[in-house]
Formats: sequence, structure tokens, C-alpha cells
Amino acid sequence: MSSRRAEGRAAGGRAAGRAAEVPRGRVAADRVVRAAAPAVGASSLATMTAPPRRCLVTENLRTATRLQGAKVSSGQWQNRTMARQLAVLALAVSTTYGAWGPREALVAHEIVHEASHEAEASAAGGADAHGEAGLAHLQAVVDDERATVAKIKKTGVDMYKDAGAVAAVGRFQAATRRLLEARFGPGPSYRLEMRVTFPESMGGDAAVIELETAPIAWMPHAVYVFLDAAVTRKGPKWSAAFHRNAGHVLQAFLRAGPGAMGLAFQEYDARFPHEKYTLGFAGRPGGPEFYISTVDNVANHGPGSQGSKTEADSCFARVVGGFDVVERMRKQPAPKGMGFINDPAGYVAIDDIFLKDA
Repeated sequence: MSSRRAEGRAAGGRAAGRAAEVPRGRVAADRVVRAAAPAVGASSLATMTAPPRRCLVTENLRTATRLQGAKVSSGQWQNRTMARQLAVLALAVSTTYGAWGPREALVAHEIVHEASHEAEASAAGGADAHGEAGLAHLQAVVDDERATVAKIKKTGVDMYKDAGAVAAVGRFQAATRRLLEARFGPGPSYRLEMRVTFPESMGGDAAVIELETAPIAWMPHAVYVFLDAAVTRKGPKWSAAFHRNAGHVLQAFLRAGPGAMGLAFQEYDARFPHEKYTLGFAGRPGGPEFYISTVDNVANHGPGSQGSKTEADSCFARVVGGFDVVERMRKQPAPKGMGFINDPAGYVAIDDIFLKDA
């Protein structure tokens, strides 16, 4: 009897040891936080241990990422390294015990990758990436991730279901979001003003359309492609105009300066669909040529449209002012059928696009 009790106690001790080695659920997140407390201080610790508002995967990873991004002195670099290791630990715990789906996988890869690049940016001279050197570093990271995504896109896999594609897209979006915030501000979205001039046949007067981009948390790649072509790369050869009135869309070309590129893949988020008065990229993958939807185009340009079983045009902005201008543009004379206007004299010219409050 005594020997059995002893064996039971020993087995219980081993089980307890294993439980201590692999903490579960919210306990895991708390242990990650407390282990890194010296790097962040008591006030930050209280914030990080607040009750979760999202799923276990996202919360554990975001907690570790906050630790990774904490401001520490050069003498505490070992704490930053420890926080990065804890981010990996949180990922391991979460993937084992948390709910996991395509969007959660995307968020997870994004957060862990973002943590590592914040450390790189700090080493290069500041996590906020201000200054030419910081922007050049962020641009180089985006270019590398873009090349990877474009290569995967060419294989024909589903970019939101294939595991390798999901991971690459997550890294690419995270890197692009950092570049957007460094170059244009923190978001969550950006307001722009588009100045247009009607052709002489429609009065020849000027008007303004106000735009707001999709949240960069949802559509960083598509928003960046537009801002890069419309705002950043202006030069002597920059030109844009609405040259197509197809009934359901008003389409514009956008010829930017050297280096402007279209989409690497059709980024799309169902939370920002092709409703009336939204802006989408023409083509597949598409961009920087774009259109304004003059009707609800979810069926015409959303997932599973334009001959694709799964893909959609990227929807990256919406009209928030100048609706009367858009309605007037719908009367732009155009040939029947595809609606492309052959004579440039009939274009609605885009004179400028710029960020408001910039």
C-alpha cells in the first residue's frame, strides 16, 4: 500500500512538472508577461494583463509583441532579445491550445514577424523609422517581402488558404503597414483630396472629390500602392484622368513616376467590399489604374468574379465627399459597350491627388 502511494506521488510530481513546462491558455500569456516584467515596468505590466478582447491566439501574440516593442536602454538589449524569444513561446503555446483558422494564422505570422523587424529598426536607429535611413530600411524590407509574395502568386495557389502564401502575405502586410505609418502617419486610414476638371463638353469647370482609404490594418498593400503612385511619385510625367464610363464604374488611368508598381496580389478584405462609391483597382492583380464604383459591385468585382473562382479586385478607398461630382461624372459621354473614351478631350482630368492635413 505504501509503495503504491509513493508511486502515485511520484507520478503526480512528474505530471505537475510537465504542466509547469507547458502552461496553457491565459496562464501562458500571464507567465510570458511576468517573465519579461523587468524590461517593461509595473505600469506596462498592468496594461498587458488586462482581460483579453480577442481570441487566445491573437491575445498571447500581441502580449509578447508589446514586450518585444518596449523601449529599453542599450544596456537592456538582452531584455529585448528575451522578449523576442517570448514571442516565439507565445506562438507555440497559442498554436497548440488556441483556435486556429486562416485569418488567425495571418495575424499570428504578422505579429511575430513585426516583432523581429521592430528590433531591426531599433538597431538601425529607431523603431519609429523616422529619417531617410529608416525609410530606406523599411522600403527594402517591403521590396523583399513583395518579391516573395509575387513569386508565390505566380504558382497559382490560393493566397488566403495555402499555408506558405498565408505566411508570406502576413509578413508582407506587416512590413507594408510599418512603411505606411513611417511615411504617411499612423492611420488607421488616410483622407485625400482629388481635384478634377471636367471636359469642355461638360462645362470645363473644376471640382473636388474627397476620399478615405480602407483601414491599413485590413488593406495595407492596396492602400500603399495607391498612395505611392498618387502622392509619393509625382513628377513631370505624372498624369491621371477618368477615361472610361462603363455604367457600373468610372475608370481612371494613373501614370506615376519611375518605380511606381501595381499589386503583387489581389489583397481583399470582406469588411471593405465593393459597395457604391468605393474605389478598386482595375486588372488582375491590378493597379495603379483604378475605378470608382457607381453601383454596388460586390458581385461584379468581389470574390469569385471576373472569371476567377476565388479572387476579387482590391477595394482600397471610398468617396466621403463630392458625391454630386461623382454623379455628374456618370453623365460623361462615352461610346456604348466597354465605355472607353477615345478622344482625350473628353476625359475628366485628375489635376492632383494629395493627403489632407499633410
